[in-house]
Amino acid sequence: MADLIYKIITADDWQKSLSQATLPWSLADERDGFIHFSTHGQVFATLNKHFSGQTGLFLLEVPTHLLPPRIQEKLKWEQNTPEGDTYPHLYANLPMESVTNVYPIFPNARGGFDIPDFTH
Repeated sequence: MADLIYKIITADDWQKSLSQATLPWSLADERDGFIHFSTHGQVFATLNKHFSGQTGLFLLEVPTHLLPPRIQEKLKWEQNTPEGDTYPHLYANLPMESVTNVYPIFPNARGGFDIPDFTH
């Protein structure tokens, strides 16, 4: 299990989260029944695959050890790509107090994304 997991969210969901105890679920999260996360090494692939062309995105960093035990047990590592990649999925609400860093995401001229202060 990775020590850090990451959630990509829209500016609207980030604004909503500032006044809530838990992170709002995205449409994809609601559809699939869990909150989609990525590991550090999966962030840019996730951005390019699912958020291409979008602006106003943020990356939330969550140290898994800061999740309350009742939430930690609902974090599952599951294969969800044809290539067999394993991604973290949370089958519970994410307490906003577990988020330690927030990075703005910017589209770049190459058609990808830049995340200042987030090392590749």
